[in-house]
Amino acid sequence: MQNYSDDPKREHAIPRLQIAALICLLVASWLSLAGESRTEPLQFAKGATGASVSGKIQGYDGVNYTLAAKAGQQMTITLTSPHTATYFNVYGPGTGPGDAAIYVGSIKGERFSEKLPTSGTYTIQVYMMRSAARRNESAPFTLQVEIDSKRSSRSRKEKNPSRLAASFDPESDGG
Repeated sequence: MQNYSDDPKREHAIPRLQIAALICLLVASWLSLAGESRTEPLQFAKGATGASVSGKIQGYDGVNYTLAAKAGQQMTITLTSPHTATYFNVYGPGTGPGDAAIYVGSIKGERFSEKLPTSGTYTIQVYMMRSAARRNESAPFTLQVEIDSKRSSRSRKEKNPSRLAASFDPESDGG
């Protein structure tokens, strides 16, 4: 008969099972608290470089806005809400809530403005901090999103030369 207390492989098997069970329990409880976030595409009006959307979130129920953008474009996002525990995160293409965000509003503030590193669909998650969500508080908000790019401006100029007089390129030397 084999004595399991002398088997080094057996010694670590039970703690690993306990750790795995604990992780499963934590993930399940987190998912039950996560709420139902809705996802909506954010579309700009034809010819516009920005859009504004207003809404309301409550408790753990946030909203995810998706929009396509190209590498090199400048994206600026501003969130306004009278509720001080309302924030937004920005996720790059192929990622979303649950993944690492490229911008975390609860740390960096209510305004994001960066040149985008890759092309694809970006996700903007509007959410409430856990302390307020736990109390099932609600928050109205307005999200302003603008995307601008010299590359897209130049292509419009080339297609429609009459717009040259109204355009402004801060990097131009004037000649």
